[in-house]
Amino acid sequence: MSGVDFDREIAQIYRDMELYLIESMQRNLARHLAEEADAGLRYPQWQAEKLKELKRYQRENRQIISSRTRGLSDRVSEHMKAELRQGSKHELKRYKKALGKGYKSAKAMRKSFFKVNDRKISGMINALQNDLSAANTAVLRMMNDTYRQTIFRAGMYASNGVMTETQAYDMAVKDFLERGINCIEYRDGRRVNIADYASMAVRTANQRAYMVGEGEFRKSIGETLVIISHHATACKLCRPFERKVLIDDVYSGGKPDDGDYMLLSEAMKLGLFHPRCRHGLGTYYPELEDINHYSNEENDVSDYGRYNRAHIENMVQRYKRLTVGSIDPENVARYQAKLREWSARLDNSTEDGIINLYFGRKGRGIPLSPDRDIPETVAAQVEEATTKITDDFKDLERYLEPISFGNIGEALGEHRFSPSTGTNKITLNKKAFSNPVVLKKSLNDDFLSGLSYQTDKIESLVAHEMGHNAHVVLALKRSGLEYGKPLTPIETAIFDEKYREITQEVYMAAFSDESFETIRDICEKELGSIAKSPRELIAQSFGNYYFGAQKQRVAIKIVKYFKRELIG
Repeated sequence: MSGVDFDREIAQIYRDMELYLIESMQRNLARHLAEEADAGLRYPQWQAEKLKELKRYQRENRQIISSRTRGLSDRVSEHMKAELRQGSKHELKRYKKALGKGYKSAKAMRKSFFKVNDRKISGMINALQNDLSAANTAVLRMMNDTYRQTIFRAGMYASNGVMTETQAYDMAVKDFLERGINCIEYRDGRRVNIADYASMAVRTANQRAYMVGEGEFRKSIGETLVIISHHATACKLCRPFERKVLIDDVYSGGKPDDGDYMLLSEAMKLGLFHPRCRHGLGTYYPELEDINHYSNEENDVSDYGRYNRAHIENMVQRYKRLTVGSIDPENVARYQAKLREWSARLDNSTEDGIINLYFGRKGRGIPLSPDRDIPETVAAQVEEATTKITDDFKDLERYLEPISFGNIGEALGEHRFSPSTGTNKITLNKKAFSNPVVLKKSLNDDFLSGLSYQTDKIESLVAHEMGHNAHVVLALKRSGLEYGKPLTPIETAIFDEKYREITQEVYMAAFSDESFETIRDICEKELGSIAKSPRELIAQSFGNYYFGAQKQRVAIKIVKYFKRELIG
C-alpha cells in the first residue's frame, strides 16, 4: 500500500469513527426524547436526566474510539518502517541507473544498509502515536461538550413552542454536524477536522520515514548531495528549492564543507517539506540530468483533480453526519437525498487531468508609446474608483502603497504583495491606460470573448486589483501581522494558510452545495472565464460589484462577505 493510500485509509478510519460517535449522541438523546413524550417530562427535568447519563455516554464513546482504532498503533509503526525500507530501495534503483550511465561511486556500497536499526525512527513513531492519542482525547472532550450544549440549546429552542422536540434537537445540533469533529486547534486558532488532522499527521510521518531510508542509503555510498523534485503547482514555500542541489545534513550526515550549497536543514526551516508537502529528494549525480530532473509520481496528478475530489468527499461526509445525527424525519429524508446525490458524484469523480486554477488576467498589448503621459481624465477615473471602494473599506487605503503606472507586460493591472517588505502595490499598465478609447474597446472585447463581465468603465480594472488587495489585507489581519513589516518564513507560511482559508470561505459564502464543476460554470457565466480561478473570482467580484453593467449574484455575495469580515 502506497503512502497516499495509507493516508486515505487513516482518514477513512477517523471519518467512520466520527459517524459512530455522532450516531451514539443521536441515539442517547433520541431515546430520552421518547421518554420525555411518554412520561410527560418537561425540558428542565429532561436536561437533568440526560446529564445524569453523561458518564454512560462517555463510556460508550471511549469504547467506540477504542474499537475503531484498535491495532492502528501497530499498523502505523509497521508502515513507517516499510516506508523507511522503501526509501532505501528507491535510492538503490537510482544508484544502479547512475552506475549504468557511467557514475563512479566514491566508495563501495555497504551491503548492510537494509538492516537499519529500527531505533532510527522509534522516536518518530512514538511522536506520531502520542499525537494520535492526544487527538483521540480531544475527540472525547468535544463530544462531551457538544452533548451538553445540544441538551441546553434544544431546550431553549423547544421552549418557545414554535417547533417540535425533534426539530429543536436538529436545530441545536446542525452547526456541529455541518462542521464535524473539528477538535484540533493550531496555534493560530485554526481548527481542523479529526480525519484531516490524522491523515496529515500520518502522511508527514511516513514521508520523513521514507527520507530516513533514503538518507541511510546515501550514507552507505558516501554521498550527501541531494536534488529536490518539482511539480507544476508548487507552493511559495517550496518553489525556490525545486531542482536545487542541497547538502543533506538531516538524513545523510552531510556537513557544510561538502560543497558550495545550502544545507537541507536551512531549507526546511524556510518551509521545505511542510505538512502535506508533495516534494521529494534524491541523491544528486553530477552531469546525469535525466536522473536528476524528476518528479514524484503523485505530483503528476492535477491540483484541480485533487481539489475536486476532496470537495466531493467532504460533501459526502457532511451529509453522512447530518443524516446520522438528525432526528426529525423530514430533515433525515432531505439529507439522505443530498447524500445520494453527492455519493453519485463521488463515484464518477476522478483525479485525472491537468488544469491551472491560478491563471492571471491576460490583457492585450496596446501598441502605444510606453512613455506617453496618462490623460487627466484617466487619472481622475482611477482616483474615483479607489475613493468609491475605500469609502466602503477604509482599511484598504492604509494597507496599500500609492498606485502607479508602469510597464507590466501584457497585463492591464497588477497587484503584488511582497513578504520581504510586508506591503501591497498596485501597478496599472501605462501603455494601456494612456489611451482610454482603446482600453474601453479592450474591455468590450473581453466581454464578447467570455473572458470577463460586461462593463465599459476603466474603473472596473482598478476595482479588480482592489479586490486582490482586500484578500491580502484580510489574510494579514487574521494572521495578526503588521502591515509594512517584513515577514519571517514562519509568518509567511501562516499568511499563506490564512489566504487559502479565505478562498474556501468565499466559496462557502457564495454557494451552498453545488458541485465544484457547477460552481466553476456559474463563475464563468456571471463573471467571465477568468473567475474560474479562485483568487481571480474575488477580484472579478469587486470589479463587477462596483463598476459592472449589472451586479451579479455571486459578486454581491462575495463583496458582502468581505464587508462583514473586514468591516464587521
